[in-house]
Amino acid sequence: MRLAARCFVPVALLIALAGCTLVDQRTFRAAAPEPGAAELGPAGAGAGAGAAARPLAVIRMGEAGPDYRPMLAEAVQAAQQRNPDARFDVIALVPTRASPAEQDRRIAEAARDAQEVATAMGAAGVPSDWLTLGLRGDPGVPAREVRVHLR
Repeated sequence: MRLAARCFVPVALLIALAGCTLVDQRTFRAAAPEPGAAELGPAGAGAGAGAAARPLAVIRMGEAGPDYRPMLAEAVQAAQQRNPDARFDVIALVPTRASPAEQDRRIAEAARDAQEVATAMGAAGVPSDWLTLGLRGDPGVPAREVRVHLR
């Protein structure tokens, strides 16, 4: 009799749970939102991992070419027109596939690059407390690059 009672409880529990679904990562992951106009960068700037990660601007530092400041000012002003409370992340990329000495040099260089872009954004009318500066390691970044993201 005791054996039958012991077997009944787990079987009854299994029957009760048969209609349930397992809770895992898929339960809480929402569908990725489509990017709004403020999240889309200029032509060719879709280098992010996903739609929401697309930068407002990608600036390749140290390359000969047109001055990035007018384009950056235009992108920032357009983002602020769409959202007057827009905040910005200025992220300089640092290659992770380099010797420690080279990485140290590139980290210092990336910090200066991020500060330069933040200064240009300040000149375009963005208050300094609306900017967050940062560095991010990226094994595939070949050149000095700063990305401006809209928060």
